[in-house]
Amino acid sequence: MVIKLKVSIKDNIELYRKIDELTSINTVSKKNYRDDKILNMDVRIFNENSNNTLIYLHGGGWVSGSLNTHSNICYKLSKELNTCVIALDYPLAPENKFPSALNEIDLVCEKIMENYKNVSIMGDSAGANLAFAVAIKNKKLKFKEVILAYPATQTDYTSNTKYKSVLKNSGKTFLTKESLRDYLSMYLRNDKDYKNSYVNLLKNNWLFGFPKTTIITGTLDPLHDEGVALKEKLERFLVPVRHLDIEGAPHAFLTNNIFHQYRDKTIEFLKGSDTFE
Repeated sequence: MVIKLKVSIKDNIELYRKIDELTSINTVSKKNYRDDKILNMDVRIFNENSNNTLIYLHGGGWVSGSLNTHSNICYKLSKELNTCVIALDYPLAPENKFPSALNEIDLVCEKIMENYKNVSIMGDSAGANLAFAVAIKNKKLKFKEVILAYPATQTDYTSNTKYKSVLKNSGKTFLTKESLRDYLSMYLRNDKDYKNSYVNLLKNNWLFGFPKTTIITGTLDPLHDEGVALKEKLERFLVPVRHLDIEGAPHAFLTNNIFHQYRDKTIEFLKGSDTFE
């Protein structure tokens, strides 16, 4: 069952977070992960003894999501890719506006780089936005790979947007152009932030030397076209990009077991990267 919210996210943020937790129940046994802190951030670590490391940033529109909502996918990635996965419980908006989460993620990633091997980073939706942003912001973070699942890459979710999937796929599941505007208004401090290249990723005009990147998109996702646009922009800067475009996949399929076939297809695609050999 796909839940479509009829309430305003902005006016019911705590209810929205509770629904997110209830629809993404953590079924992973506690023996399969370890909870810890890195600096002041709560983290959850899976398959710690692997030679490869994947930092994971959850989605949730910058306003929701947690270690619990994404434990199932993090455990599956750690098992299927034979990699250590470190999920970060970064601070959420609107209590913590941009760039609070990005700055804290940056510091934690530096610490992980000091103590773990062969580090890559992955995020879904808003988490993918943050993953790309931290790789741009801090050039000292030499990620082996940046993996972006249905990334948010721009800030125009009006009826005049040039990204037609925003209009075509709005409401196909829970994600609408109105909710996308709500997420951004809760995350950002002011109008100027909408043009900031750490939020509006397609504003970045110098991407030479960016780490190899994998982008996963779904054809029924409102964010489909902007994900493709980021792929094309990276290619113009000669960044090695792998792209999986899944026919019929909606937004947020990695954490919804109804869409397990799209999740499994994604993991099989990731196995094809030499990052996880």
